[in-house]
Amino acid sequence: MTYQVTRAEIAEGLRLRGNAARFSGRGALVTVAAVALLALAAFFAFGPDGLPAALLVCAGPVVAMLVMLGLRTHQVSACHRVAREQGEWRAVLDADGFRATARGLSTEIAWSVFPRYAESEHVLMLFDPSRPAKGFLLLPKRAIAADRLPEVRHLLDEHLARA
Repeated sequence: MTYQVTRAEIAEGLRLRGNAARFSGRGALVTVAAVALLALAAFFAFGPDGLPAALLVCAGPVVAMLVMLGLRTHQVSACHRVAREQGEWRAVLDADGFRATARGLSTEIAWSVFPRYAESEHVLMLFDPSRPAKGFLLLPKRAIAADRLPEVRHLLDEHLARA
């Protein structure tokens, strides 16, 4: 397979990995709705005089949400910058693991390095949940011929546990 990972694929892969910096757009919407309801409840409970204090108390969750969204955006940008610098990858999956080359780089990764994988609509993500700093391997499905995808899933199922 030949591919260069996109920002969207990296973001999707990181959501699959479920790391500490995870915070979805749906989570942001729920946080904003909860803060608005708290402010509205404070307004009805204390009248206009209680609204500034209620908004100040509600600012905490909003700030936390913005920090989490900023961390996610930074993480995706940093990963994409590295992927873009590496250029296009030419990769092979087989019984031994993953082998790939890109711009003079060559790598071989045994299946034991990333013992779990997860699948989404656009990516296959190989990772080790017990050691988040160890890294991950992102395989865009667009790089895999549609008729070969079942074969790739079978190979992954033979060597890795589904997350």
